[in-house]
Amino acid sequence: MTTNGNAQPISEAPAQPWTRLATLALVLILVLSSGMVFYHLGDASFLGDEAIYALVSRETVNTGVWFPLHVGGQLYLDKPPLKISLVTALFSVFGESEFVARFPDAVFGVATIALVFVFGFRRFGLGVGVVAALVLLGAENYLCLHGVRESVQDSFLTLMSAVICCVWFVNRNASSSRARSWIAVAVAILAAGLVKNIFGLIFAILLLVIEGVFWIIERRRPAAFRPAVAMVVTVAAGMFAYVILMQWATDGLFIQRLHEDVVVRAMRGVDAGHLHGPTFYLESVFSDFGLWLIFVLPALVGVVRRARSLESQITAGLIFWSIGIIGGFSFSASKLPWYVYPAYPALVLVIAFGTREVVSILATRTHRAVAVMLITVAVAFHLGGTWKAVEADVQVIDSQRFVREYSKLDDAMLIVDEPSLSEGGRFREWNRFYLAGAPGVRWLSKSPARIQPPLAECVFLATGDPLSHLPTKLYPWRVTMVMRSVDRFAPKIWILGTCGLDVPDMVGAGKSIFAHLIRFEDFEAGDSALLTGEFDTGDHSIERVYDPIVAP
Repeated sequence: MTTNGNAQPISEAPAQPWTRLATLALVLILVLSSGMVFYHLGDASFLGDEAIYALVSRETVNTGVWFPLHVGGQLYLDKPPLKISLVTALFSVFGESEFVARFPDAVFGVATIALVFVFGFRRFGLGVGVVAALVLLGAENYLCLHGVRESVQDSFLTLMSAVICCVWFVNRNASSSRARSWIAVAVAILAAGLVKNIFGLIFAILLLVIEGVFWIIERRRPAAFRPAVAMVVTVAAGMFAYVILMQWATDGLFIQRLHEDVVVRAMRGVDAGHLHGPTFYLESVFSDFGLWLIFVLPALVGVVRRARSLESQITAGLIFWSIGIIGGFSFSASKLPWYVYPAYPALVLVIAFGTREVVSILATRTHRAVAVMLITVAVAFHLGGTWKAVEADVQVIDSQRFVREYSKLDDAMLIVDEPSLSEGGRFREWNRFYLAGAPGVRWLSKSPARIQPPLAECVFLATGDPLSHLPTKLYPWRVTMVMRSVDRFAPKIWILGTCGLDVPDMVGAGKSIFAHLIRFEDFEAGDSALLTGEFDTGDHSIERVYDPIVAP
């Protein structure tokens, strides 16, 4: 028995003893989750935020400056250093690759699923543990959209959330382990804050609010309220020390950037792509769990039916945790699906608890067997849909395709016309990552460029304005490829070359851009004569007169 507040008893069912069947179930869940999470993990190109963090890790390895973080020679203050530095350490040991960058997130994801199973089994039984773990594994966005298969921060945050729930809601009223619990939770919250600033604050405040809710519901101060306050104070002290250190290391810029990242993001949003309506997260959670959310209702009924039991108290805490994260972010101006992934471990445990409640109220063994079979089939369909998404989650972008083939050449140079690429948003982070990682790269600071004679047999040029780089005798450019846009904001990037290069899976659009160039018969490299030509860009033909770009 444990007590609540003023010695009010709470019936406590002991944790389920570990069994061989539980071991077998855990092994099967680890195998299944590892298979889905690690499937072709390193095959897809970096895209979006992955490329930004990989650029930071690459620069850290190259410069040896681990703190504070930098990218492009400038301070990088968008994210705290913990998760990025972990990837940096792996890059420095195992080399730079997509698989190495994503490996920690995949491990965090599998660990979260395993922890959900162990917690569900120990506190609610084998069925709850299995259903909770597999429903989480079947959350498509959690796996494929800024989740456990990408090199981002959200997989680690979700694991920390699972640790907090599994430790706090079981031991919050157990006097023998209360101190150890709040220390472990404080460490998890601090780690979350060192991965994404705002989550350290959110997790700490949310636990304190939940204890206040228990206080109101039970009409007496929970035994865990004082440890919760101590935990919040500990976290606040740790985060304050971190802010002071960052403020000193960044010459006073950190607090300004923190204000923009937290306050401005929450109040006004960072851009139109982050702004959504008040029902956004309800739709987002439904897209991951669908009709499984129906089982939240019988879970609520079970909490009331088993009132004053430890099971009821734990489930209520998990419900409050899920509602707190999903509801809290619904008030923020900035909304993206992965902001609420930390609510998922608690939510799937509530769902699984609800399935057990449904089965338990059925009158006959036959009815219960049919219900278990239907739940099993539903889990299979849930996983099957996510597996299809995982199979399709292997996109190789054109900049990586080009660099793969270019890097095979023995004597080649890549010239990057950065001004023309940056204009119009062509030079996205993923293009910069791959083109900057190619061997023999030269960056141009002006456009059009007067390019020095090459020291390579084959010269390639990446540009957003191919008509500013006319062929000369020295640079007889021909179109190697046109990079397709991977989002609606990124116009085409042209790769011109002085020799041929076969890039697999590339379309032939625009290959005749210089085909109808009319040269004066006496034109030679270095002459100042004008060139006239009709150019086919693949979209339309134009006729212009150009001053040739030649070597000085």
